[in-house]
Amino acid sequence: MDSTMRRLACFAAALAFYVCSVSDSSAEDKAITSFPADTSWGQIVAHKMALHLNVKKLPANRIISFPRLNNRMKSVYLEGETPEDSHLNFKPEITTWEVTLPKDLAADSTPVVIFETLEPIELATKPHIVEQSKDKSVTLPSHHVITHGKLLRYEPQPHKNTMGYWADAEDWAEWHVGITQPTEFEVEILQGCGKGHGGSTVEVEIAGSKCQFEIEDTGHFQNFKARKVGTVRVTKTGSFPLKIRTIKKAKVAACDIRQIRLLPVKK
Repeated sequence: MDSTMRRLACFAAALAFYVCSVSDSSAEDKAITSFPADTSWGQIVAHKMALHLNVKKLPANRIISFPRLNNRMKSVYLEGETPEDSHLNFKPEITTWEVTLPKDLAADSTPVVIFETLEPIELATKPHIVEQSKDKSVTLPSHHVITHGKLLRYEPQPHKNTMGYWADAEDWAEWHVGITQPTEFEVEILQGCGKGHGGSTVEVEIAGSKCQFEIEDTGHFQNFKARKVGTVRVTKTGSFPLKIRTIKKAKVAACDIRQIRLLPVKK
């Protein structure tokens, strides 16, 4: 087993979650569906808008892993420090998030890592249904996306806050939408695309209605631009997946998407 697989925490959950081995542990962690939760390296305790990662056994590679959240990241730092002083390395994987602790920590140390969010803590163990607003619009933020495939994932860092790593043309994503006022919608995509990487064809589908559009080069993957790209129609009430996938990938990666909005077409 290679080092990458060894350092992944074993958190299995519904839908896209899968099971993998944990660094420095011969036993697998059980699926985490609530907090507090015990792990191979310690315990995760949830507060309203923060996780406290209580490290009781420091992994040799200094990497601790915890389940992906349906939250934007505010900061990550060691207890006793401030967010501004933090030198922790954070990396989002597809179903887990990783924090690398400093190399100079003593092997027997038991640090507490504080991971702060911008919303109340929500595990990504089941689809978050985004309800239609009274004005008939729907706003789908990237932190509620469900990704499928080898690379595509949600990146919660403050400077990103995006669905990214869209480098495999077979990867796709979905949001879940609650429709109470069926109508025709204009699709607005908040997308970013690196210089020279534009031109991919992407399709949005909801309730059997589809629209396709071409990704625009915005100069950088985190240089986001709101674009109205077509229309879709939902004819009945209910909960529906809104799916987005690449039809043709032009360059190395298709794009990053921070948000999708469904705006009622004015009659």
